[in-house]
Amino acid sequence: MALKDFTLRNVHLKKDTFLNKIGFNYLFDFLNKLKVKPTHLTLLGGIFSLIAVYFVVIDLKYYIVFVLLHIFLDTLDGSYARYIKFENEIGEKVDHIIDAIFEILLELRVAFYINQPWMYFVPLLFIGDLILINLSKQKKERYPARYGMFFFMFGLYIEGMIIQIIMPLITIPLKFFVDLTKKKTKI
Repeated sequence: MALKDFTLRNVHLKKDTFLNKIGFNYLFDFLNKLKVKPTHLTLLGGIFSLIAVYFVVIDLKYYIVFVLLHIFLDTLDGSYARYIKFENEIGEKVDHIIDAIFEILLELRVAFYINQPWMYFVPLLFIGDLILINLSKQKKERYPARYGMFFFMFGLYIEGMIIQIIMPLITIPLKFFVDLTKKKTKI
């Protein structure tokens, strides 16, 4: 995929093609027959994310199970919506809101557990990144980095919080560079 084609939409389409190749279209047909809507998957993923937040500092085994269930459903809901041609703005917003709530609560839970004053700014940075994205033209192209949750799986709480600070510093300039590249190719 060329750099100019690296948009969120293109990434989703590549993911959808991959999921269909490995047989997820059968799962999607089954869910559709059961009248399951993509929003149901989103909400179930949201419930799993809240359970993961509870377990992140209590029992990492349960945290890993529930965060992986959340990630799995978060991956499936959009692909399923596109597969059954049920995409809508409300579903997309609900998905992003649940992801944001999960990330903010997760970062707050870790910050309270570690009790380092600088950590309380990490959720604020995430919220700031969300606001910047929504105010810019990047709404459809980018979502704030959520890599800390993977570090938390190994009990690397401080490292995960540091990654949450560093990633926007990388992804925001990268997105700016991609936008410049797109403008140059249009000229």
